[in-house]
Amino acid sequence: MYDDYDHIGHTGGLGFVLLGLALLLLFGLGLGLVVWGLSRRSTTPVTGPVGPTTNVSPARSILDERFARGEIDEDEYRRRRILLDGAPGT
Repeated sequence: MYDDYDHIGHTGGLGFVLLGLALLLLFGLGLGLVVWGLSRRSTTPVTGPVGPTTNVSPARSILDERFARGEIDEDEYRRRRILLDGAPGT
């Protein structure tokens, strides 16, 4: 009636429960790594202009930067801006 293989895997269903839990744990770990990897990728800083972009010439941008850094005074800034714009600046 009994053969030699009755004792192998006879754990009363506990083996299937442990196998299921192990697979769920493995699947959850894999999913967690994917989510973690994607969240790390999305937090990289974005480079580009800050604030509204305008149609200012490169020469005007350089002039504005030099004035902001204090390399030229207000009179020099206004004089050069008039030359660049072709009309009195505000």
